Amino acid sequence: MTRFTRRCSKLVATVLAGGMILATPATAIAEPAAGDATVQADQTPAADSGVAFPVDTMMGCGDVRTWAKLVECAGNTMQDTRVTITTPIVADKGATVNVTRTIGLTTTLDGSTPVLTSADGDAAGQLFEVKANGALVVGATADDRFTYGGTKDKTATRRFARIETNGTMQFNGGAFRYLTVNDLAANAGGQNETAAVALNMGGTLLVQGGAFDHIVTGSAAATGVFSNNGGTVTIDGGTFENNTGVRGSVLSDMNVTGSSSITINGGHFPEQQHRICGRRRLPEQPGQAHGRQV
Repeated sequence: MTRFTRRCSKLVATVLAGGMILATPATAIAEPAAGDATVQADQTPAADSGVAFPVDTMMGCGDVRTWAKLVECAGNTMQDTRVTITTPIVADKGATVNVTRTIGLTTTLDGSTPVLTSADGDAAGQLFEVKANGALVVGATADDRFTYGGTKDKTATRRFARIETNGTMQFNGGAFRYLTVNDLAANAGGQNETAAVALNMGGTLLVQGGAFDHIVTGSAAATGVFSNNGGTVTIDGGTFENNTGVRGSVLSDMNVTGSSSITINGGHFPEQQHRICGRRRLPEQPGQAHGRQV
């Protein structure tokens, strides 16, 4: 698998892997100056082993039925644990879970309705805050049925997670769909960015699987399912479709600190266009790899 790595000094709306498309920006961005962006391709296979899903279950965390119990099991715990949701949960409005250990989210439900969703009118911040040395892992396996979001008739409106410096978030499976997120999260550079699923502010984001669809983000200089700022993003898998954003529908990167790293080893991105550091290209056929400077 050809590996693509991007480091940009300007907004990155998305990345291309093996001819597959990651983003559908809705507004134009000025052409970057020469040398603003580099897309590097090499033949090195992906080496990211990821975070192991917790084996042990803390007492009472194998049958989570309420938001209060989810907070107890996933927030500020003294041990790593898997957390199994057994009844659909609506998060408390404005509440945030601080993740300081390795927490694995899974479910016994079939995923036909959201396992976790936001409260009515809850449209700011995130449900989970992944702190330094903490890790949030979604899905025990690739076919895990954990879901966050809403429905076609009623979308969820709050970001799922924010990753702090030295925090880690990993997606093994599950689904994130029918999300509409329009909040603004000010960054160190005084600009604004948002993301519906994960806002990575200097941590590590690993996507090994999962489905991400019908996600809308707006009202920011950088938008998408994910937004990166000075952190590391690796996408090895996952399916991304029917997502829209003002500038970036899947992945954007403000790169205010100049230390962002994005690597795409795989994933499925049907029927989407992409933009590389503000330069728009037409959709391309799978198998057409690019590794040029823009």
